[in-house]
This record gives sequence, structure tokens and C-alpha cells, in this order.
Amino acid sequence: MEKFENSVFYQKEIESIKPDRIKSLDFAKGFAICLIILAHTAGVWKKSYLDPIYVPVYRILDVFGPPLFIFLSGVSVAFTIKRKSGKIPEKAIKNTIFIRGFSIIALGIVYNLISIGTLDVLEDNIYVPFPLNLWGWNILMFIGFSQIFTYYILRLTRGTRSLIGIAIIIATYWINPNLTRPSFLSNPVIYVLNFIIISPAPHNPIIPYITICFFSSTFGEILMEVEYLETDNAKLDAFSIFIRNGLFFLLAGITLGLINLTGNYFIEQGYQLPIFLYRSQPSNMLYSIGVALLFIGGLYYLIDIKGIENNITKMFIFYGNVSLSIFLIHHIWLPLYITTLDIWNIWFFYVGYTAFLGFLMFIWNHQFDGKYSLEWIMGKTKTKQYKNEKNLK
Repeated sequence: MEKFENSVFYQKEIESIKPDRIKSLDFAKGFAICLIILAHTAGVWKKSYLDPIYVPVYRILDVFGPPLFIFLSGVSVAFTIKRKSGKIPEKAIKNTIFIRGFSIIALGIVYNLISIGTLDVLEDNIYVPFPLNLWGWNILMFIGFSQIFTYYILRLTRGTRSLIGIAIIIATYWINPNLTRPSFLSNPVIYVLNFIIISPAPHNPIIPYITICFFSSTFGEILMEVEYLETDNAKLDAFSIFIRNGLFFLLAGITLGLINLTGNYFIEQGYQLPIFLYRSQPSNMLYSIGVALLFIGGLYYLIDIKGIENNITKMFIFYGNVSLSIFLIHHIWLPLYITTLDIWNIWFFYVGYTAFLGFLMFIWNHQFDGKYSLEWIMGKTKTKQYKNEKNLK
């Protein structure tokens, strides 16, 4: 067995179980993580007088942050599962996805413990003691769960997935208000459902964000089919599908926001902002999916079809490859400039900080082979799982 593991054939098979990289997806992940860093650094470092500027900019760019990142995760998982189906044992695929998903969930639990500790639930002054404060739908928790969930929903037809996704968006109008209404939280059943579905840290609550998985999995399958055909016409067809559907979802989200029966705008920090810019709103789900498809489609055309490659694309692709590690470590130095930066120097500090994080990960990867980074750990779990499958044979 040891001789086989050192063989060229084995090394090639190990490479075959690693996720195939589509450069445009990695670029989009890199872009998303840089905007997430911007949102967090600006939110912590800005002086209070910048709040009226920060709020509308944050709401406009938020669609390129966690919603885009979650959509990309679903596309990547679906692409990988379908690409490996039939090439390696189904059990190996399942275990790899589950190990990765539960590992990310575990990191999300630790993140909740460190970042929120205790939190008021839905501004109702409800104290959340340990260990209940471990639970919360932050971006890591949701991505980990969505990877496992995507494995199962890929067994459904694309039409069924679309219908379920639309049904969840419609149901959100009824479910979320009833789960978050303070007068209803006195009911133990409602409180438990609120805790599970919305959670004490409702950054990306399971409803309606699970909607993204139903649609992103379909477009992951489309990319897999295109890469299998390996023809320019197939790639152009995929680009057309992404753009057409992106425009449909974008316009549907904006329209749904304009006819929202509960109000079509929010007033925040003196700004009147459209409701489709706010997370967890049904219209925002459609709008976010539309923006994600248009953005990915455009990048796919420029990077994977036209083959544009320069220092900018290489930089964002690298950030995308190490995005999970950067998401965690970027919190370490946030306390350095709490409420001390103004509009003239906050951009300089943000660019410098983002460049520092990239340089740190570059050194980590090239000098220390990325050991113990999240991406390294995920790669090791896949290799170990493959070896176990070989032993079983």
C-alpha cells in the first residue's frame, strides 16, 4: 500500500479528487472577501460622523459580499460533486463533502463564541447564555450547512429545485414576521423555531438564505456540463444562460421590492433605501441571485472564455483560493483603529490592511506550504478520505 501511495498514478488520482478550479469563480470569491473585509474594517474603524455615508454604501455593496460568497459556494460544490460522480466512489464524494461541511460549521460555532458571546435576540433584550450562544447563522455556519444540503438537493430535478426555491421566497413573507414578532416569542414553540431558523446571530438565517442553494446548484451543474464538453460554443452558451437568468432574477427582485405589501423601502440613518437591498427580504434573495449570475457570467466570459490574465486577475484569484483563512484572520487586527479613521485616511488603511493579509497568506503558502490554514486542512481531509476508500477496497 505504501508503494502505491508514492506512485505517480496515485498522485494523479489524488489530484483528481481535488475541486477543479474555474478561474472566474476564484476571482469572484476573492472580490467578495475583499468587500467583506471592507465592510468590517470600515464598520469598526470609521468615526461616527461617517455613519450616514457608510450605511447606503454598505447596503448597495452588500450583495457582493456574503450573498455572492454563499452563491459561489453552492456553485462550486455542485460543480465538484457532478464532476467527480462516476469517477470515484459515491461514498468518497459524500464523506468529502460532509467532512468539509462539518469542519466549516465547527469553525462557525467557534466564531460565534468569540464574536458574539452573548447577544440580544431580535432587539428584545433576551439574554443568550452559554452554550446557546454557540448557535447562530453566520456566513461560516451557513456555508458549511449549504455544502451538505447541496449534496442532497442535487438529486432533485432542476425544475423541482426552482419551484421549491420560489416557494421558500414566497413563504418568507409569512414565516419570518411570525417567528420574529416579540409578542409571539413568549410561545415556547415559536421561540424554539426562532432559535433554530433565525438564530441569535441572524446574519444569514436559514430562511430565506437556503433559497440560494436551490438555484446555485443548478448553475454549478451547467458549468460542469460546459467544462465536460470543452468547446467554445458551449462556454458561450453558458455565458448566455448566466446573463439571461441574471437579468430575470435582478428585475424580479427589484419589481418584488417595489410592490412589497409590507413597504418597499427602509429609512436608515436618514436615507430612504429600497427594501430589496436588505438581507433576508424575499426581494433581496431574487436580487442577490440576479447580481451573482450577472457578475459570475461577466467574469466567466472575460477570464475563462477570453482568457484575460494580468496581475489584477491573479491577485483576486489568489485571494479567492485563500478566502476562508483570510475571513478568519482578518478579525485579529480590527481592534487597532476603533472609531479613529475619517474619510480621508480610511481607504489608505483598508488597502494597506487587505494587502498585508494577502502578503501574510502568500508567505504562509509559499514558505510553509500553507500548513494548518483552512484550505490546507480541507485538502488533507480529502486526501485522508481517499486513502481510507483505497484501504476499504
